[in-house]
Amino acid sequence: MLGVDPASAPGAVTGVVALVFGLAPVGCLWAVGHRVEWLPTDGHAGAVVLLGTTLATAVVGLVVVPGAPAVELGVPGAIDLLWMALVSPLLFGIGLVVGVATLRIPLDQFPPPLAGGARARTGDRRLVVATVLLAGVGEELMFRGFVQASLTASFGPAVGIGVAAVAFGLHYCPAVARRPREIDLDGLARLALTACGGAVLGVLYVATDNLLVPIVGHTVHAGALAAIRTRS
Repeated sequence: MLGVDPASAPGAVTGVVALVFGLAPVGCLWAVGHRVEWLPTDGHAGAVVLLGTTLATAVVGLVVVPGAPAVELGVPGAIDLLWMALVSPLLFGIGLVVGVATLRIPLDQFPPPLAGGARARTGDRRLVVATVLLAGVGEELMFRGFVQASLTASFGPAVGIGVAAVAFGLHYCPAVARRPREIDLDGLARLALTACGGAVLGVLYVATDNLLVPIVGHTVHAGALAAIRTRS
């Protein structure tokens, strides 16, 4: 049973509230997306809606939630720049090992496409750019700067990184299926793969104390994925 010092109880509440904030955008999208005809829920347009909502929710949470952590941002040093450059190759490597080696993601389908088929691959370039930028800034601000940092303050870095990584994986549910009941074993493998990537980004944030490192690394990786998908 996980024990929490009574003195740290307010911080634990902040961590739980941060987790609710992190899962709220995808939950709301799935709850109302199929009921609102004009709201895109798949492809790059759907990703922009989800990621934009995630960024806005993260900013609101960091401002209004009592005890919300301060976001650690700083001028990157040489080691930070090195990690920024290595994030994308590292995440691709994890994808190959976890996804392809387990046979859940065939090599000819790596990286896996977004839900929405051709529309996800051939979307407007402005939507693709918006998706890449919002992924790096919005998701890192939410899942590393808010959720992970809040949980780490009360439960330690292992819990903070792990829970934030799982929440990050769940955040990608709309990318693998339009409805929760449509998620199959392949979809679960892709969500697990995303969670592994989130854990890597979380470790980098703890190791560098600079959110700019996972933000830039994530943005570069998202850009590389977008380039591969649009050319395939």
